[in-house]
Amino acid sequence: MAAIATDVGCDGEALEGAGIVIDPRNLGGQLRLALKILVENPDLRRSLGEKAHRRVVTRYSLQRNIDQVTALYEQLAPSKY
Repeated sequence: MAAIATDVGCDGEALEGAGIVIDPRNLGGQLRLALKILVENPDLRRSLGEKAHRRVVTRYSLQRNIDQVTALYEQLAPSKY
């Protein structure tokens, strides 16, 4: 599924080419245009959806998050051995 997000916080950064990022200051016009683009371009819609899925699986998987938290704990709490 293709995503449309506003460029607020980390939303735009999280998409990184896997969706359409719109400016919240012109939400109405840009949202309308982004929806029109996705409706009229099924290949683009499919491609963005596939990119988003791959990105979520590789970057936000449970195992990756566990590994990152474990690495952080290991840095903050030196080993006693």
